[in-house]
Order: sequence, then structure tokens, then C-alpha cells
Amino acid sequence: MLTMQPLNIQTHGKDNDGFESYRVAFEAEEGAIEFVFTIDDSDIPVVRVADEFTNATLSDPFAPSLYKAIINFHNARRTAASGGHD
Repeated sequence: MLTMQPLNIQTHGKDNDGFESYRVAFEAEEGAIEFVFTIDDSDIPVVRVADEFTNATLSDPFAPSLYKAIINFHNARRTAASGGHD
């Protein structure tokens, strides 16, 4: 069951560990809501987000696609910043 509809992804800056983070706005039953997702790409890219989001989307089959979209967005920005040769 789809629990939240993503509306947009925006850069949010670096977190305290120096990893890039992204703010994603959603439309949910209770109205608009935002969560910050952080990409830890020190080894294999991992998306970190608050437990509140994870718990709210446990039964949402589209949540993994959102994580992939955030990683793809991150990689596209990183590739563009390196001159397109990453």
C-alpha cells in the first residue's frame, strides 16, 4: 500500500559527518511532510533516514524505488560536479 506520495527532492547540504543530504517532500494522509535522507557513500552508497520514515513505509512496496531515486540523484549531481567523467 502506498503510504506517501513523493513530491520533490532537493539538496539539503552536508550532515555533521560530511555526507550529502537531500530533503524529500511528500503528500501523506495527514498533509505535507518532509524527511531528510543522507547518502553515506564512503564505501557502498547507503541511504540513511529517520526511523519515523522507515516505520511509516514498512509496507510500502515503492519505498525501495525512492531510495534508488535518491542515490541516482546524488550520483548525477556528483557526476556533473566532476565534469561528467565519474
